[in-house]
Amino acid sequence: MVVKSEQEIAGGSQSGATSNLPHALVALIDGTGLRLMEAFPIGMLTSPLIPRLTYRLQFENGVILKGRHLMSPRRARCFNEVVNAFAADAFSRVMASSREALLEEWVEGRSLSDVSGDSSLIHCSGQFLGRLHTCCQRPLPRPTTSPTDLLRLGEDVQQLQSSSVLSRQEAVDLQHQLQEMMPRKVQRGIIHKDFCGENLIVRPSGAICCIDNLTMSRGPYDFDLARTWYRWPLAPAEWQTFLDGYAKFRSPAEFLQNFGYWSRRVILAAAAFRLKYQIADAESPIKLLRSLLHADIDSRAGSNAPGLCQDSPDSCCPR
Repeated sequence: MVVKSEQEIAGGSQSGATSNLPHALVALIDGTGLRLMEAFPIGMLTSPLIPRLTYRLQFENGVILKGRHLMSPRRARCFNEVVNAFAADAFSRVMASSREALLEEWVEGRSLSDVSGDSSLIHCSGQFLGRLHTCCQRPLPRPTTSPTDLLRLGEDVQQLQSSSVLSRQEAVDLQHQLQEMMPRKVQRGIIHKDFCGENLIVRPSGAICCIDNLTMSRGPYDFDLARTWYRWPLAPAEWQTFLDGYAKFRSPAEFLQNFGYWSRRVILAAAAFRLKYQIADAESPIKLLRSLLHADIDSRAGSNAPGLCQDSPDSCCPR
């Protein structure tokens, strides 16, 4: 497929197939010289407050591409920084891009969320995330008790309280727990924020390809590990296999030591996001967060006491 440069792209539209697409994406489609037949919005989360950003694009000659409208150039820069450190097939290939949109290959293959018991693939996916966390720069510790961290934490707790999900006392208790458990320093760098089985595709060649990468930003690596734990409900043995792979590039010891904090922080962020943007099934992270909130002191400290809310990555069932 011949793709024109951004400077060569004309602004004209092709047909009704592009009528509901963002203008920047239409400009890229016009620049391919291909006739677009259908555009299907895709994405797991739907919200009346978030515009559709990703589309499956079917062209007249049978070519299928993924089109994205970029809401954050900063996140696009993080992706570009990472992709150069990996093999060419490790991420979905960008076919054309501008400051506000891009066209990617449509990756064929099996999703890792459909793969059960394949320890080799799970180990490789752990290596993938470990390499992503360490490929671009040397991670430097930074205090987590910065004004920005505390402000964001407080905003998320307030979101749950103002939505009547938590009582005032529960909100106070949760914020106290988080401040009590917060690690003094963490390592930060580029993180994925949605690294999970449904975003990992096994190509026909057997290589793992990571798709949906424009959530990348800078943040704590252990927050990202906790996001994977929350988004990808692996069995205990599979989770250990994942961490064994991750350890090839970065030790998960600090993450495991502070799992009580990171598990609560990730679930709180998920619940607040779903409530803020009116996304369905906000009750799932809220239910899990409440079970952690009311855990006994020994459990919150990470003891080996049995129970749903014991603070280890294997003790809760994230969804």
